[in-house]
Amino acid sequence: GLAQSMVRKALDAFVTRDAELARSVLASDDAVDNMRTASYHELISFMEKNSQQISQALYLLSVVRNLERIADHATNVAEDVLFLVKGIDVRHHNEERSAVVQT
Repeated sequence: GLAQSMVRKALDAFVTRDAELARSVLASDDAVDNMRTASYHELISFMEKNSQQISQALYLLSVVRNLERIADHATNVAEDVLFLVKGIDVRHHNEERSAVVQT
């Protein structure tokens, strides 16, 4: 999946000091966030219609949340790689981060 790919790319970027690969991880972060939001809405709708299966859906919500957190950790590693390689700090700076991802 996407989170797994992000982790692999982030680790490869760290080992090889590849800023472009790190940028590709940052570019995937919004897609993971969007997938999490869509999954949450889908699962909530499912629970509303299938009250007998709420506990199973709650487990899936937990899985979705944890996968998103894994992707966030991969993003953090990629941000650190950009700082190590290029001296660019994109943590918590949305405008700078957007500029870095788009270049």
